[in-house]
Amino acid sequence: MADDWAAKEVRAFISRQQAKDSKDEKELSDRKLKQAWVEKKWDQLVQAVSQRVSEFNKKAQRELLVFELSATDTISVGRCDTHTKLELKIDLRTLELSQSGGNAFGIYRLEIKQGDAVDYKKDGTFYSPDDIARAAISSLLRNDSNA
Repeated sequence: MADDWAAKEVRAFISRQQAKDSKDEKELSDRKLKQAWVEKKWDQLVQAVSQRVSEFNKKAQRELLVFELSATDTISVGRCDTHTKLELKIDLRTLELSQSGGNAFGIYRLEIKQGDAVDYKKDGTFYSPDDIARAAISSLLRNDSNA
């Protein structure tokens, strides 16, 4: 009877360890995939915000918004009329994109969307870099504070 107990416990222990090891391997694999994408997604966001600012100013036929890339981790867009601005900042360690300013604040996390596809996720919804650019600039334009 003692032998049956030991064999049963060993099987259960090994099964739990294998499940834990498998989970750890998956988390490591996911982290590596996100790390591989983080710079590409950041570059896409920089491009999208720059393009949207340029497009807006061109339609307005004057410079109303100013785009700035400071350091290598922060995008700023400022309004010329109120001097308000928004910032998008990437944290390469946590793989999080934070937005502050405008009428919106939030954190987007780099997540695996499907297979090897990676995108930003906030509140359970995936957003492309262009989705974030449009939403961030729109929130800035709707902010009429003089701060």
